[in-house]
Amino acid sequence: MHKALLLFIFVCSICTAQAQQFSDTLDVNGVDRNFITYLPVNFDPQTESLPLVIVYHGLTMNNETLTFAGFNAIADTARLILMYPQGLTNSFGQTSWNNETGLSPMAEDIYFSNLLIDTAMLMYNIDLSRVYAAGVSMGSIMSYRLACDLNDRFAAIGCIFGPMATSVMADCDPSYSTPIIHFHGTDDATVPYDSNPLPTLSLATETIAWWENEKTCDGSMDSTRIADIANDGLTTDRFVYNGCTADGSLEHWRTNGGDHDFYIQPVNDFNHFIETWKFLRKWQHPNPRNTLSTASFNTIEASIFPNPSSTSISLLFDQEKFKVEIYDLLGQLVLEVEDKKNIDINHLKEGVYQLVISTKEAITSQRFVVQ
Repeated sequence: MHKALLLFIFVCSICTAQAQQFSDTLDVNGVDRNFITYLPVNFDPQTESLPLVIVYHGLTMNNETLTFAGFNAIADTARLILMYPQGLTNSFGQTSWNNETGLSPMAEDIYFSNLLIDTAMLMYNIDLSRVYAAGVSMGSIMSYRLACDLNDRFAAIGCIFGPMATSVMADCDPSYSTPIIHFHGTDDATVPYDSNPLPTLSLATETIAWWENEKTCDGSMDSTRIADIANDGLTTDRFVYNGCTADGSLEHWRTNGGDHDFYIQPVNDFNHFIETWKFLRKWQHPNPRNTLSTASFNTIEASIFPNPSSTSISLLFDQEKFKVEIYDLLGQLVLEVEDKKNIDINHLKEGVYQLVISTKEAITSQRFVVQ
């Protein structure tokens, strides 16, 4: 992992109380990748280990648009962390994802997704068994790729009118049978439901059938008509497939006459993101990967003495060439020294500070108190 990422993580971990939604970048093999993080109200990583949902936007969209689609309000009440990554542009100038369709950009989106989970793991103390992907259209197609290629990281996925790429379907061999909810309209003129498939893309019905087979479902399903309360001229049938691995882990919501539209209440009978979360929250990964996605820098075994202190602190560790940075709770750098283990702090105001020690090969961060 890039040292800059680790330093970013250690420094920003002291700022979570100051900003509920904020934008950042990650270095993905030399390419700056943007993402937005949303933290629930009064989030405290010291006392909470919350689920993470990574939300992938559709073709030509940007990640900021999805922050207004309703998931943030869910995060505040249900207590979950959201990340909204930004896709790169393809050869047609459209923002997209490398989901193996003909409209994919040349982007390392699997690695990017891995780094997002790494960041949340180190910064926010997330529950690694409850990491989910949700996507709209091209983001939904990307979520299916994640269910195959990052099968050890995602506990479940929510897919809104975007089926599997045909190449992903051909190569997918998940060891963990990812729970899936898929929403689609029968009259979708952008991503066809059950006829005239687009190049490199399966039909929605083919995707559902593939997962029904992969999960060894018994061929039966429970069908329920969603309450038709909105005056939108549409009806929706919910299908829960039986006998699957695991039972209830495959759902399909078919909107009869529905096009390529995102649904919200009270305009429509249901809200896509609310129903997505109701499904995702039921699932935990039985054996999630708990290691970083790349070889990380080592951490330094160090201690601060005395702590608390009012005049000076001493750093106890073995390295001789290093840099020390001290940040206040607003994330402002207040002191920087090199190769000095006895540090005068009598000019610092009373409060809590974050001390970061870094070398060329290692990094660590600890809090201390000035009194």
